[in-house]
Amino acid sequence: MRKKFNIWLMTFITAIVGFLFAFVFDYEEVNEERDTRSVNELRQAIAVEEERQRSINEEIEELELTLEKLKQTEDVERTMREALENLEDNAGLTEVSGPGLRVDITPSFEEAYMGGGIRSIPAHLLRMLINELNAFQADAIVIEEQRLISLSAVREVEGATYVNGRRLSNLPITIRVLTEDPERMYHEIMSSQSEETFRFENLKISATQKEQLDIPSFNQTIIVEHMNPVEDTEGET
Repeated sequence: MRKKFNIWLMTFITAIVGFLFAFVFDYEEVNEERDTRSVNELRQAIAVEEERQRSINEEIEELELTLEKLKQTEDVERTMREALENLEDNAGLTEVSGPGLRVDITPSFEEAYMGGGIRSIPAHLLRMLINELNAFQADAIVIEEQRLISLSAVREVEGATYVNGRRLSNLPITIRVLTEDPERMYHEIMSSQSEETFRFENLKISATQKEQLDIPSFNQTIIVEHMNPVEDTEGET
């Protein structure tokens, strides 16, 4: 019986670790599909990936602690439930709330120019801003009700920008960002490379500190690759 419990326990932990790394692998594959970034975008992406690696290392440490707790505790069900809830939070699968920033992107003028005004934010500029927000310690980001997770893709199709496969509306657009230090992020974003680049492109970034922001969960189906179900071995004791 103890042997079967140990097998089941290790299967559970392996599934969590596999789920975590599947997010990482799939995120890298998505980036490869659309890697037409500028030098500045690549530099920002490197900084974000370094931060992501740090977060992954922390996740691994937490999972190792969870494994030790499962080995020692008598309340296995409660420990497993807490581990799953923590995993869902980190993956963006639950609603979260807290202090943060409301970031609004608007045209910096109203009159048309050179054949027409800007109607939507280009995908490469939005990716630049997202990368900087992550580098500035964003805990959660939602763009026009589209929650960003590790698998989220920002693409441009026939002149329109898509987030999570959903087309963004025309300007203005609103981005909500959770962070432990809204004041610090406010000053960072208002003096960032994104703010300067957006101004050059006739777009305006404005940010407002908020004591409380509500961030919805990611509401689409997540397809996790690199994982296969483990067949239950019957008859073991």
